[in-house]
Amino acid sequence: MGRSRKPEREKALKLWIESGKKRKLNSIADELGVADSQVRKWKKLDNWEGFSKDTQASESDAVVPFQKVRGGQTGNKNAKGHGAPAGNKNNFKHGIYENIFWSVLSDNEKQMIMNMSFDNEEWLLIEQIQLLTVREYRLMKRIEEHINANGGLALERVTTRKLKGEIGGNTETQTETITQTVSAMEVIGKIESELTKIT
Repeated sequence: MGRSRKPEREKALKLWIESGKKRKLNSIADELGVADSQVRKWKKLDNWEGFSKDTQASESDAVVPFQKVRGGQTGNKNAKGHGAPAGNKNNFKHGIYENIFWSVLSDNEKQMIMNMSFDNEEWLLIEQIQLLTVREYRLMKRIEEHINANGGLALERVTTRKLKGEIGGNTETQTETITQTVSAMEVIGKIESELTKIT
């Protein structure tokens, strides 16, 4: 069970409401013998602005002024017109959960699928095995690419940001690009782990 709230806290709210929400917080602090910063903190925590003249403060009152919402806040337009184009693979890791569509299949993968037959239920199972084989094939190609990569490093992320600065009264903008890499062996280990799941 939580501690009970200080009586000064309730009295501070009462004094402020009785003044028609016009009384200075430092005046209330002086009357109650507490620090002004404490009264300002109570005002924020208890959301005094939300109380009307008829409202009585009690220990059961919520002390959180608003409910936080996960993600972007309503009306936020910070990313408007920005972001990755549709169908990008910026966050591509290993491909085990990648969507596979006919238009993006390679010639080898299309040929593999064209050789399939659907005469009975057995072939439906075979089709699933063949699709998993395509996924396995792609992962093995990615492993081969990382093995043959120069320098033993794999690109993980590229971040670009613009920096504005004033030099001699002129505002100049510079673009800074940060490239993060990881060991190719680390990437190969992750891909092999996903390959094991498919197998």
